[in-house]
Amino acid sequence: MQPTYLTVKEFAELSGTSTQNIYKRMKTDLKPYIKLDGNKKTIDTAALKFFQTFEPQPLQPVEINQNAEIIEFLKMQLTARDNQIDRLLDHIRDQDERLKESNQKLNQLQEEKRLLLEEPVPTPEPNKSLIEKLMFWK
Repeated sequence: MQPTYLTVKEFAELSGTSTQNIYKRMKTDLKPYIKLDGNKKTIDTAALKFFQTFEPQPLQPVEINQNAEIIEFLKMQLTARDNQIDRLLDHIRDQDERLKESNQKLNQLQEEKRLLLEEPVPTPEPNKSLIEKLMFWK
């Protein structure tokens, strides 16, 4: 029996794959099955053996009890996550309150510093001699 040759497009349709995939594989495992027909490449139908089609397996029915158990487990996880989120939100609120208190203290200290810097600095009395100090009764 003489081999039957198909164009790349026909071969791709029969094999259930893309023409891009066929062109890539023409450099490897399909190379011995290629024949040039004028300026077109054709592929021997014997190469279809590399493209086995698999029948999809029917889905196995899942028992309702399994679904109920999964749903219950997921509900428990959601509850745990909700509790975790609540705890984290409480922690954030506490930290926020502490930060506000710290900012208030800082602002108060900065204001005190500003006021202290604005006060006039008393000038020291000139040094008196010992005699002048002893003559304080005059």
